Amino acid sequence: MAKNKSTAARALKLAPKVEALGPGLHGGTIERIGADGIVVRTLDRRRWVASLAPGVEPELADECLRAARMVILCEGPAGAMIAGALQTARSVMREADGSVLITGKEVRLRAERWVTLEVGASALRLDREGAMRAEGHRMVIDMGANVRVLSALVELP
Repeated sequence: MAKNKSTAARALKLAPKVEALGPGLHGGTIERIGADGIVVRTLDRRRWVASLAPGVEPELADECLRAARMVILCEGPAGAMIAGALQTARSVMREADGSVLITGKEVRLRAERWVTLEVGASALRLDREGAMRAEGHRMVIDMGANVRVLSALVELP
C-alpha cells in the first residue's frame, strides 16, 4: 500500500501544473482556434488555451478572431473559459422615439433563405433563388430620371 502512495505522489509531481487564470473577469484577444482549443492572449500578454462557456456560440469566437474583438475570460472547472465578448464599438442604435438607426458606408443584410421587410400592410421579400415580392395596397414609383424594366416577361393586368 505504501508503494501505491509513492507512485501516486510521483505521478502528481510529474503532471504538468495548470496555472489558474485567477478570480474575476479577464480581457483578451483570440489568436488562434484549433482542435486543441482556443488560444487567447490576455492583456498581461500571457497565453491561455480556453474553451467556450456554456451558452457561448462557436460563431461568436470566430467573429471575435476575425475582428480582433476582445473576449471576456473567467476561470472554469477545466481552466480558462470564454464567457462572452466585450463590445467596444457602436451597435444598432435605438432612438428615444423607438426608431432604429443603422448607418454605415455600406449596409448589407445576409440570410440563408430570405429577407423580409415589413411595415404595416406592406412587405418586400427577397429569397435565395432570386425572387423578389412586393406586397401592399399601392405602389408609387417616383424617379427623377429614367425607369427601365429589363425582363423576359412583363405581365400587367
